[in-house]
Amino acid sequence: MTVVLVASAHAAPTSVTEYPVEVGHSTNIDHMAVGADGTVWFADGYWPEGSFHALIGRFDPSDGAVEEFDQGLNHFSVIRDFVAGPDGNMWFADSGSANADAAIGKITSSGQITEYASPVGGKPWWIIVGPDESLWYTATRAVGRVTAAGALGAYELPGVLGELAAGPDGNVWFTYGSGANAAIGRIERHSDGNATITLFQAGLDPHSVPERIVAVGGYLWFTDLSGAEPALGRVSPDGQITEFREGLAADSNIIDIAAGSGGNVWFTDNGVGAIGRITPAGQITEFTDEDINPFVYYRNEVGFPLQHLAAGPDGNMWFTIPGGRAVLGKVTPTGDITTFRPGEDGLSWGVSAQELATGPHGELWFDGSTWDLGTETSRQMIARIFPGDDKPPSVIPSAAPAPKTTTVPGRVVVMGGRTLKLNRYDLVRIRLSCQSLSTACVGELQLTVFVPKTFGRQKVGSVSFSLAPGASQTMSLRLSRLGRDLLATKHRRRGELGIVPLSNVTMEPVRLDITSLRRRG
Repeated sequence: MTVVLVASAHAAPTSVTEYPVEVGHSTNIDHMAVGADGTVWFADGYWPEGSFHALIGRFDPSDGAVEEFDQGLNHFSVIRDFVAGPDGNMWFADSGSANADAAIGKITSSGQITEYASPVGGKPWWIIVGPDESLWYTATRAVGRVTAAGALGAYELPGVLGELAAGPDGNVWFTYGSGANAAIGRIERHSDGNATITLFQAGLDPHSVPERIVAVGGYLWFTDLSGAEPALGRVSPDGQITEFREGLAADSNIIDIAAGSGGNVWFTDNGVGAIGRITPAGQITEFTDEDINPFVYYRNEVGFPLQHLAAGPDGNMWFTIPGGRAVLGKVTPTGDITTFRPGEDGLSWGVSAQELATGPHGELWFDGSTWDLGTETSRQMIARIFPGDDKPPSVIPSAAPAPKTTTVPGRVVVMGGRTLKLNRYDLVRIRLSCQSLSTACVGELQLTVFVPKTFGRQKVGSVSFSLAPGASQTMSLRLSRLGRDLLATKHRRRGELGIVPLSNVTMEPVRLDITSLRRRG
């Protein structure tokens, strides 16, 4: 008998490396994916001379080089979603603008872009690799399919579609509609190119709003943002729907879901500031941490402290926290949460993380931005995470240490770019920072829009805020009907942000652009 002794080694802790995206113009990174070769791809865009200009960016980790491409994109391109295709190219959904130039596109590793015009009306939004290794996508009222050679086909439906997923049964599934016409849809494609589309409704709440969907453990799981009572739903390959609510709070607001180990599904719940898990049998458990600030979800004022969720190579679930004392977090299969704060583990001060993506070499990636207090400017970045062996601190500090850069006491600063985008829920996201060493910044943020001289400047929305000294948070402000109507007639408006202070704070008015590029339909 031979006995082999293996020395145990303590794994290195998690490390983060940040790479600034500097391309000679203002950046607006969104929608990120990692290719099979480890390169990171992202959508970008800016406003030269008053019109939106879309680009596709590529970051090469081997040398840190960032390159952007636009030749081959349509004039009104707006990139929505990326996926690594089975042909080695990156594929994307291009929703265009005002239903013009909608397309499905691909970009090669060298940056050559080809777009294929959508055969149906509406804007492509989500794109996946289907069970047949074709690319499948949802448009506003259709499900489309495109082969690696660029042959497109589509199946139209009367209602609005949501996300889609490759099912365990070899079919494509999607979320559909809301209220009385809400359903979970299945597409069975036949060898002659035709398809059978079935909409399953039995088991849904009368007020259902199905949104996200993922395939896990032989089922499809989906989020139901029902106005009556939120739920997580499970649908079997034969269309039997079961919804689960026990374990969720009445004000739960589930933003993202992802497949975990053991057939479990994990989710971010902004309504109570928690990371949740639902087992294959439907048992829901939510976990929280002192750095994840719970808040109440209001229909007119929605905060987004928790964002994207992804399964890490270390067996844990990772998530981003754009607002609060922490930037990133991970949760073990048993619910133990570790958070990572600015100024630690390679994270710079003022960093904000957004989307997460997994890489092929045991790493995770996120896109985000950092804020320079001295120059009051932001720069966008791509960051790489190598998960490690982290032990949560025995004592959680009550507040992060003060940044080295001198701050201005009693001042509120608007972080990020100078373009606000109206999403499908009529919300714009604004990140505020409290530049005070000792006093909380409390007040009401107000958004006004410049309209023709006969009307002057009109208030179109407001949101209350309360920030601890040195803290920053992403706020969501709902536009009034006037603001929505103004953007409906002209998809770009000039606006101004100001505050009504409720503590000893000030803010210089900030002029910016408001666009409605994110609206569907």
